[in-house]
This record gives sequence, C-alpha cells and structure tokens, in this order.
Amino acid sequence: METNFFKQIAEIQGNGEWVIVVKPIGTEKIIVSVLYNDDSCGDNARKTIPPLTFSNTAAALDDAFFADIRTAFTGTIQLYNSMEHYLKQQGAAVQQAQMNKKPSGTAKQKAEPTSKYDVAMQKVAELEAQEKYREAWMKVPDPLEYPKEADFLRKRREELSVHFAPDLFNI
Repeated sequence: METNFFKQIAEIQGNGEWVIVVKPIGTEKIIVSVLYNDDSCGDNARKTIPPLTFSNTAAALDDAFFADIRTAFTGTIQLYNSMEHYLKQQGAAVQQAQMNKKPSGTAKQKAEPTSKYDVAMQKVAELEAQEKYREAWMKVPDPLEYPKEADFLRKRREELSVHFAPDLFNI
C-alpha cells in the first residue's frame, strides 16, 4: 500500500509543528483533530487558535481532508507570520522610542554648568598627574574664595607641597 500523506503535509508550507489526533467512532466514522503550532511566533494570541476538527467517514475524509487542511492552514500560517512581523515591528518602534528619550552626551554637558572651582580642581589633578606639583599648588583655588571648601583646599595644598624639592635657604 502506497500513501502520499506525508508528501501532502510537506507541501503545505510552514515552519511549525503538526499535532494530529485520530479517533475512530464506531466502525463507520472517524474524528480527526489537526493543530498547527509555530513556537517561533512570540505572540501568545497564537494559543487561542483552535484545532481543525473533521468528523466523517474514512472515504469522505480521504476525498476532502488535504483540500480542507490546505485552505484552513494557509490562512493560519499567514496569521502566524503576521503576528510575528507585528511583534518585530513593535519591538523596533519601542527601541527607537527609547533611543529618542535618552539625552545625548553633548546636551547633557551643556545643561550642567561647570563652575570655576570644578575647572580649577580638574586642572590641579592634571598637573599633579604630570608631576608638576608647584604649578598644581598655584592652581588650587584660594580658600578665602570658597569658605565651604577651605579645609579641603588647605589640605590639598599641603599634599602638593610635600612633593616640592627642599629649599636649602629655608632651613
């Protein structure tokens, strides 16, 4: 006995899986339930698609089974593809919206004013990294100009003056 059952299933294009349940009822009738599922579609709405159910005699099912399945599942497969395409487009739109919400680095820099104190302390750090301790000491802001930072500024000058070469005339 030769059958073309699987060839006809293969002709129906789809990436999903088929679940086919066959249940004989008596000696004359057969109930066939066919469910197509494609897990690559991320939309959970796919789970609401019911199986296709046939109830007829074996001869009647032989005559119309694949024609009916081809018609029904072509639409189902297109629906799965549309749902997946929609999800991808939605994800791209969300990602684009998030990119538009993030402020750029240049806008952020312009929004935050840089104080003279911060600029001076940054210059001190740069000069110290270059081991130019005297120049760094000179760039430390005057403690009288920044009373809130006075203690810190005095300590910073002391830290820098430790690195000065000893003065032979100030013994």
